[in-house]
Amino acid sequence: MNRKTVISLMKEIINPMKVGEEVSRKELVKNISTILPYNSDQSIDNTRNYLTRAGYLELKSQGVYTKVKDIPMDLTITKLMSEAYPKEN
Repeated sequence: MNRKTVISLMKEIINPMKVGEEVSRKELVKNISTILPYNSDQSIDNTRNYLTRAGYLELKSQGVYTKVKDIPMDLTITKLMSEAYPKEN
C-alpha cells in the first residue's frame, strides 16, 4: 500500500489538469488537508513553491497558479528540491 504524501497528492491533483489550467493555493490546501489532516499548510506551501521554482507551476496572481507541465510520477520530494534549487558548479 502506497502511503499518501503531499507530493503524491499534488501529482494526483495537478497531473489530470490541462496545461494552462489554474489551481488556487486554497484548493490545494483544502484537498490535501482533507486527506492528510495532520499535515501543516507550511508543508503544502513548501511543496507548491518547489513545483513553481522547478517549472511545473507558474504563479499567475496572488494564490493562483497555472499548470505548465506534468509532474513525473517518479519525482520524489528530494528530486523536486534539487530541481527547484540546483547546485551551481
